[in-house]
Amino acid sequence: MKYLQIWDFVLAPIYIFIIYQIAKSRADKKIALEPHYKYFASGILAKMLGGVALCLIYTLYYIGGDTTAYFEASVCMTKLFFRHNPIFWKLTFGAIPYFLYQYFDASTGFPDYWRDVQSWQVVRWTTFFAFIGLRCYILTTIVLSAAAYIGIWRLYKVFIYYYPMLSKQLAFAILFIPSVLFWGSGVLKDTYTLSCAGLLTYCFHQVFIVKNNRIRNIIIGFICSSILINIKPYIFLGLVPGALLWISFERIKGIQSPIVKLLIAPLILTFTIALASLGFNSIKESFGQYSSLDKIVTKASVTQKDLKQDYNKGNSFDIGEFDGSVSGILAKFPVAVFAGLFRPSFLDVKNVVMLIAAIENAYMLYLLVSAIYGAGLFNFYKIIISEPIIFFSIIFSLFFAFSVGLTTSNFGALVRYKIPSVPFYIAAMIIIKNNKIYKPVVETSPKNKVKKKIT
Repeated sequence: MKYLQIWDFVLAPIYIFIIYQIAKSRADKKIALEPHYKYFASGILAKMLGGVALCLIYTLYYIGGDTTAYFEASVCMTKLFFRHNPIFWKLTFGAIPYFLYQYFDASTGFPDYWRDVQSWQVVRWTTFFAFIGLRCYILTTIVLSAAAYIGIWRLYKVFIYYYPMLSKQLAFAILFIPSVLFWGSGVLKDTYTLSCAGLLTYCFHQVFIVKNNRIRNIIIGFICSSILINIKPYIFLGLVPGALLWISFERIKGIQSPIVKLLIAPLILTFTIALASLGFNSIKESFGQYSSLDKIVTKASVTQKDLKQDYNKGNSFDIGEFDGSVSGILAKFPVAVFAGLFRPSFLDVKNVVMLIAAIENAYMLYLLVSAIYGAGLFNFYKIIISEPIIFFSIIFSLFFAFSVGLTTSNFGALVRYKIPSVPFYIAAMIIIKNNKIYKPVVETSPKNKVKKKIT
């Protein structure tokens, strides 16, 4: 079979068993003080199996795709390591691929994506996992998915910090959603960006709210930010402003006096917006086509029109025409958000893959309806505004759903591109739905120090 070797099947169970046992050993040490660790080992197992499932679909059904091309390019890099070691390190840490492409030959193979700087980032990082995976596709995917699990687990820990009594429901929302396990576990951009989004959220929480291990988390956050900016800048652009508002709301929430809160809140929000603008302007050249509002609007319009061409027909959909103006794009906000969160629906189903996605989307729509019904419409909005972690999750989910729904006209791409928002959205809806039963177990003191409540 193309892309697969005998060692993929012989060693895959061994790799999975060893990684699972390591995870289980760590969970056994942690579970006494942190009961939610009972989901740690099963979560990493599900992650690895999701990666294996993607491998089998792309080798036995599709017979290749982005994920196999990334893998093959990383194998070329591993061979370059032994043939031209100095060039390998240049290509791994910063050199533009097309300047050094001539060093690849018949003995190393010729990698794809050497003209695409963003895709080449995936090749660079996957090369390290290809070494551990013995240049085998499934083994490399297993190791990558296990490493990427760190980010999604850290995201789970952020929510558990506030809602430990919802550990089971939140484990399902963040660790076990089928589409996230499938599309977020293979050799794809989405695996890296999803993990980095979760880990960056955790770092924000640790540095600015919990104030724990700041130096280490700043370094990790910087690395995650760099990966996001270099692979999918729009995820970073959606995540960071929401996180800054989250931090601001935490500060405002900690002020006990209503009068002081009313006076200070506008200043904190203004400072946050100014800081975000200053930070963006200082690094905006790194965002390329996302470096200004005009460029973002133009790219959205061009991308959406391109995806509606005849060569993309089949599983496509249409949210309607819009021009390249800000007002034209904002007019599509409701329909784009609905598409980004809840499509494909059962009315869109044309094959088994779309049916599975439609079932998951129907569940997401059910969560929204049940959360509004359970909390009441007024209280629904009140909970979002009053709980910073929920506010952040909703802001990021809406921004991301809008971005994906606006610029994607193909259901296959939509299901894949939307996954970074799915854990945040489902977690937020589950928390709102259960708000009358479970309240956050942490509160912010007047001195902005987080303290546990006695329960």
